[in-house]
Amino acid sequence: MTKYALIDSQAKAAKAKDKDYSLPDGFGLSLVISKAGGKAWRLKYRLDHKEQVFTIGKYPKVSVSAAREAAAAARSLIAQGIHPLAHKREVALVNLSNTANSFGTIAHAWIEANKHWSANHLKQVSSCISR
Repeated sequence: MTKYALIDSQAKAAKAKDKDYSLPDGFGLSLVISKAGGKAWRLKYRLDHKEQVFTIGKYPKVSVSAAREAAAAARSLIAQGIHPLAHKREVALVNLSNTANSFGTIAHAWIEANKHWSANHLKQVSSCISR
């Protein structure tokens, strides 16, 4: 069984210091505590002969176990030669393009298709949808 160094109580108890510091969890994953008190999960890795850092998310929104799972998923991408940040951006772009079928987009297309309505009715419908 794989042994990790960090437990949830340690992550919760970590306090800000004069400088940023990190609490290592293992396999390149660490919890970085900023001097302002913010906590973020970061994964250090090497790809294309360069050291890279991938920020997984902020603690406590991303728990210790969720950070480990995300780091494992990132490591599998790295093993395939894919940068995790580039992959994350591609997924976000695909999700953004899927919102083209949102209610607002479809509603405005419907209004455009019904330009034959009276000006007053068109204004009322547009106002209602905009709200």
